[in-house]
Amino acid sequence: MHPCKSPKKIGAHVIITSGSDVKLERAKDLGADHGINHRQSDFVREINSLTENRGVDVVLDCVGEKCGRKAWRLWLVEAA
Repeated sequence: MHPCKSPKKIGAHVIITSGSDVKLERAKDLGADHGINHRQSDFVREINSLTENRGVDVVLDCVGEKCGRKAWRLWLVEAA
């Protein structure tokens, strides 16, 4: 199952980043709510805007490296 289909089944808001507009369109076709091209914009800023600076509950990074390190800054960590 595609990574954006399972979260949608439980009501999650899915935001996808990619360096390919073709892949972003495919992800939207599969249910992603938003697609951000990380080669054309600062996806951390874009996601913070979409989430009202809340961040995200889950980061699924299939690539790692530079984008992965940036994505982890978005992960919401709540104080206990």
